[in-house]
Amino acid sequence: MDRSLEILPLALATDPTRCGGKAVRLGAATRARLPVPPGGVVTTHTAEAIAASDEGAIKVLRHYYETAVNGPIAVRSSGVGEDSKDTSFAGQHETHLNVRNFEDLVASVASVWRSARSEAVLAYRRYHDIAGDPACAVVLQVLIEPDVAGVMFTIDPISGADRRVIEAAWGFGEAVVSGLVTPDHIHLDPAGNVLELRLGIKKYALRSGKAGGLETHEVLGPLLSECCLDKTHFSRLNELAAQVEHAFGLAQDIEWAFANDVLFLLQARPVTAHAAIP
Repeated sequence: MDRSLEILPLALATDPTRCGGKAVRLGAATRARLPVPPGGVVTTHTAEAIAASDEGAIKVLRHYYETAVNGPIAVRSSGVGEDSKDTSFAGQHETHLNVRNFEDLVASVASVWRSARSEAVLAYRRYHDIAGDPACAVVLQVLIEPDVAGVMFTIDPISGADRRVIEAAWGFGEAVVSGLVTPDHIHLDPAGNVLELRLGIKKYALRSGKAGGLETHEVLGPLLSECCLDKTHFSRLNELAAQVEHAFGLAQDIEWAFANDVLFLLQARPVTAHAAIP
């Protein structure tokens, strides 16, 4: 078997040419003991081989699935050169959530790898003068079923002011990223005090489907008019922001989730250069 076919634990993801930017940052966060869901990374060569239906690569993936996976997983892209301080591929590569069987996992890895070669991504690469063929690893992680999730900037991405900017909604954070809901919008000062709070319009929440993937659920009752987060959540998110900045430097764009009152870090990347950073 080709010895270069491998799936590495996230903690060992250190080479961006083999693991992509996202996996390397999740690996660094894991080593820094930040609350990253456990998982691994299908290296660029292995992901390409799976997309080509290579039997050896699929055998490596099956071994990982049978020995390291115990329940639904999240399948995300980790492109080489993705999510730097100058460029962000957020939303352009595919993400497959709540993958529940091996056949779907093979298809998801192949689909995520191919999404790095979509016309939209290729056009983005041309616009930013990114040379070379796209290379994409694939991150596999334990699926977190969030009660509430969203995004957080450790500085104001518009003004560059020293404040945390948080957007939150019920269920999976994809509802925020995709524009399905208008999220709650909160500003905190560096000490965690609320500077601004605007309630969103959160009529829907994305939840795991029994057969895989996500389903849209209607939000009913008092949750319609409540903020997703309370003072304890604000304090813990502010602490996470400080920890991520300590690990990676100032001006971070964070994806997070609370599940059963446990806070998880799903992704951290630099705020891109178009934001006004002082």
